[in-house]
Amino acid sequence: MLIVEKLIGGKVLARLQESDPMETAKVTPVSRMWLTQNMFEPLLHSRGKEFGAIQKFSTAVVHYEEEDDGVLVVVQDVETLQYSKYKAQYVVACDGNRSPVRRAENIPWNGPGIQGNNISVNLKADLAPYLGVRAVHGVTYINNNKINAGFRLEGGGKKGFLIVTKTNDRQDFAPDSVTAEDAKRYFFDASGIENDLPVEVESIGYWTSAAFNCDTYMSRRGRIFLAGDASHVVPPTGGMGGNTGIQVCEGK
Repeated sequence: MLIVEKLIGGKVLARLQESDPMETAKVTPVSRMWLTQNMFEPLLHSRGKEFGAIQKFSTAVVHYEEEDDGVLVVVQDVETLQYSKYKAQYVVACDGNRSPVRRAENIPWNGPGIQGNNISVNLKADLAPYLGVRAVHGVTYINNNKINAGFRLEGGGKKGFLIVTKTNDRQDFAPDSVTAEDAKRYFFDASGIENDLPVEVESIGYWTSAAFNCDTYMSRRGRIFLAGDASHVVPPTGGMGGNTGIQVCEGK
């Protein structure tokens, strides 16, 4: 990770977690690998099918009932609106930080709390000709008098997303408060590019940086479990923990 004044040509303020294969080899037999979520999920999908996992998309759980010998689950196909009912031995709820299952089970969580309301801008812009040696950094943080942000690039620097935590005129981003033109301005403030580089804003996501942890990860009757953001949330600075865990498991 790198902290700079601007992505292109800006002064380096700090270097974190420099990629050094020899140092990495001292703590793990697994080599470093550049793999974003968008790259990893299709691999997970295809391998899951090989192991017999049935994966249903465009499907919502609309009701569940926990019983002594299992869990009844009713789902709806959001495209056809048809309902299906299943009987499962266990249910693992990976339904995010706003987890309806956690709320339904009255499982409390505690922690330092909310740190800020931020945005992520998914964009396409050909930064490859400008990046130079900075193309090797998985995360590049930007800190200048106009913006505090971070780039996570993929596709050889031709697309990725920009996280914005603060600008010179706002420190909190309420839902639907940022336009595509605002997002483009943030891109240029953070990138340091001053020409007419074409930038396509694909989407703007609003999210809260927070730290909470559940008191328990299991329902009272022991057949429903919380996992992922439903059970605990941490600030995503760097996003290195999941990648490390996945690679170590593969290495073993």
